Amino acid sequence: MSFPRRLLEGFLKWLYGGLASAKNFLYDSGLADSIRLDVPVVSVGNLTLGGTGKTPIVENILQELQQRGRRVAVVSRNYKARCKKTCRIDLSSSAAEGAGAGCLPALGAG
Repeated sequence: MSFPRRLLEGFLKWLYGGLASAKNFLYDSGLADSIRLDVPVVSVGNLTLGGTGKTPIVENILQELQQRGRRVAVVSRNYKARCKKTCRIDLSSSAAEGAGAGCLPALGAG
């Protein structure tokens, strides 16, 4: 790897780490508000956009929780979705509705 590339990567790591630390400080100190929900929340995701296996993990979590008798829901921002408003997709939704909204109704939430 060339020196300029290593330098750039090092700077970006430093910048990201600093921004993440600043964000955490704001929440930890109470300067930024967070929302507390009355239900348990599981978050699956990271900075990688696609191809890292998030959907199969969500499917496994849904199946496990449903087998335990829990009611589950999936909330997804859906990167590059054509639907710019809030869309509700459930088991009764067609695949075309889900695809149009950028959602995966086949996950089985409900």
